[in-house]
Amino acid sequence: AERRALAVSARRAAPTRGFEVVAQAISEPEAADAVVESADDEAVCHLRGVHMSPYKVRRVLDVIRGKSYEECLIMLEFMPYRACEPVLNALFSAASNAKNNLGLNKAKL
Repeated sequence: AERRALAVSARRAAPTRGFEVVAQAISEPEAADAVVESADDEAVCHLRGVHMSPYKVRRVLDVIRGKSYEECLIMLEFMPYRACEPVLNALFSAASNAKNNLGLNKAKL
Protein backbone atom coordinates (compact mmCIF):
# COMPACT_ATOMS: atom_id res chain seq x y z
CA ALA A 1 0.00 0.00 0.00
CA GLU A 2 2.89 2.33 0.74
CA ARG A 3 4.47 1.77 -2.69
CA ARG A 4 1.20 2.49 -4.38
CA ALA A 5 0.76 5.72 -2.40
CA LEU A 6 4.29 6.79 -3.33
CA ALA A 7 3.69 6.02 -6.99
CA VAL A 8 0.46 8.01 -7.00
CA SER A 9 2.05 10.98 -5.23
CA ALA A 10 5.03 10.88 -7.61
CA ARG A 11 2.68 10.83 -10.57
CA ARG A 12 0.82 13.86 -9.23
CA ALA A 13 4.05 15.71 -8.50
CA ALA A 14 5.53 15.01 -11.93
CA PRO A 15 5.60 18.19 -13.99
CA THR A 16 3.47 18.24 -17.10
CA ARG A 17 4.41 19.94 -20.30
CA GLY A 18 3.32 23.46 -19.57
CA PHE A 19 3.29 26.70 -21.44
CA GLU A 20 7.06 27.08 -20.90
CA VAL A 21 7.77 24.00 -23.03
CA VAL A 22 5.43 25.23 -25.75
CA ALA A 23 7.05 28.66 -25.73
CA GLN A 24 10.50 27.06 -25.92
CA ALA A 25 9.47 24.84 -28.83
CA ILE A 26 8.14 27.86 -30.72
CA SER A 27 11.10 30.14 -30.03
CA GLU A 28 13.93 27.69 -30.75
CA PRO A 29 16.34 29.21 -33.25
CA GLU A 30 16.47 27.26 -36.46
CA ALA A 31 19.28 27.43 -38.97
CA ALA A 32 17.99 25.69 -42.08
CA ASP A 33 14.85 26.62 -43.96
CA ALA A 34 13.30 23.86 -46.03
CA VAL A 35 10.02 23.47 -47.83
CA VAL A 36 8.04 20.24 -47.95
CA GLU A 37 7.55 19.53 -51.63
CA SER A 38 6.91 15.81 -51.88
CA ALA A 39 5.72 12.92 -49.75
CA ASP A 40 9.37 11.93 -49.19
CA ASP A 41 9.87 15.11 -47.14
CA GLU A 42 7.13 14.39 -44.60
CA ALA A 43 7.87 13.68 -40.97
CA VAL A 44 5.65 11.00 -39.50
CA CYS A 45 4.98 9.91 -35.94
CA HIS A 46 2.69 6.98 -35.19
CA LEU A 47 0.85 7.10 -31.90
CA ARG A 48 0.17 3.61 -30.60
CA GLY A 49 -0.93 2.07 -27.36
CA VAL A 50 -3.15 4.93 -26.27
CA HIS A 51 -6.06 3.62 -24.23
CA MET A 52 -8.62 6.04 -25.55
CA SER A 53 -11.48 6.00 -27.99
CA PRO A 54 -10.42 6.85 -31.55
CA TYR A 55 -13.46 9.10 -31.79
CA LYS A 56 -12.24 11.21 -28.89
CA VAL A 57 -8.75 11.49 -30.37
CA ARG A 58 -10.18 12.27 -33.80
CA ARG A 59 -12.20 15.13 -32.28
CA VAL A 60 -8.93 16.79 -31.26
CA LEU A 61 -7.16 15.98 -34.53
CA ASP A 62 -9.97 17.48 -36.61
CA VAL A 63 -9.51 20.80 -34.81
CA ILE A 64 -5.74 21.04 -35.41
CA ARG A 65 -5.61 19.52 -38.89
CA GLY A 66 -4.23 22.01 -41.44
CA LYS A 67 -2.88 24.44 -38.83
CA SER A 68 0.76 25.43 -38.42
CA TYR A 69 2.97 23.79 -35.81
CA GLU A 70 2.91 26.83 -33.53
CA GLU A 71 -0.88 27.16 -33.70
CA CYS A 72 -1.29 23.47 -32.90
CA LEU A 73 0.93 23.72 -29.84
CA ILE A 74 -1.06 26.62 -28.45
CA MET A 75 -4.43 25.04 -29.24
CA LEU A 76 -3.51 21.67 -27.72
CA GLU A 77 -2.18 23.31 -24.58
CA PHE A 78 -5.49 25.01 -23.82
CA MET A 79 -8.10 22.56 -25.11
CA PRO A 80 -9.98 20.83 -22.27
CA TYR A 81 -9.83 17.28 -23.67
CA ARG A 82 -7.86 14.36 -22.21
CA ALA A 83 -6.78 13.34 -25.72
CA CYS A 84 -4.72 16.51 -26.08
CA GLU A 85 -1.79 15.21 -24.04
CA PRO A 86 -0.91 12.18 -26.21
CA VAL A 87 -1.55 14.20 -29.37
CA LEU A 88 0.76 16.95 -28.08
CA ASN A 89 3.47 14.39 -27.33
CA ALA A 90 3.09 12.93 -30.83
CA LEU A 91 3.29 16.42 -32.33
CA PHE A 92 6.52 17.12 -30.43
CA SER A 93 7.91 13.82 -31.69
CA ALA A 94 6.91 14.49 -35.30
CA ALA A 95 8.48 17.96 -35.16
CA SER A 96 11.70 16.49 -33.74
CA ASN A 97 11.69 13.86 -36.49
CA ALA A 98 11.28 16.61 -39.09
CA LYS A 99 14.15 18.59 -37.61
CA ASN A 100 16.60 15.74 -37.02
CA ASN A 101 15.88 13.44 -39.97
CA LEU A 102 14.92 15.91 -42.69
CA GLY A 103 16.52 19.16 -41.55
CA LEU A 104 13.24 21.07 -41.63
CA ASN A 105 12.58 24.23 -39.66
CA LYS A 106 10.09 23.71 -36.81
CA ALA A 107 8.73 27.24 -37.18
CA LYS A 108 7.83 26.56 -40.83
CA LEU A 109 5.94 23.30 -40.24
